[in-house]
Amino acid sequence: MKAFNKDMVEGPYVLLYPDCSEVVNVPGSEKPFTLAEYKKDLGNAYARITLFICHEKHFRGGDDTSDSDSDIVITSTVGAQLN
Repeated sequence: MKAFNKDMVEGPYVLLYPDCSEVVNVPGSEKPFTLAEYKKDLGNAYARITLFICHEKHFRGGDDTSDSDSDIVITSTVGAQLN
């Protein structure tokens, strides 16, 4: 991802589903996540799959004093519509 976005900071990142839950298993199963299996379960083309990447400190709520004072908010599409 850093090869395409030079503004990304170093550190571990977390992959998120659109509902802002962490990608660990294929939803509704105990199978470890693979993009191919997720695509098969969704029935969508790869171009129609949406996942998000988030710095682990922001996702886990860690204190990172090196960042600016701006807040980072992660919300789902449904949550954004409700707000």
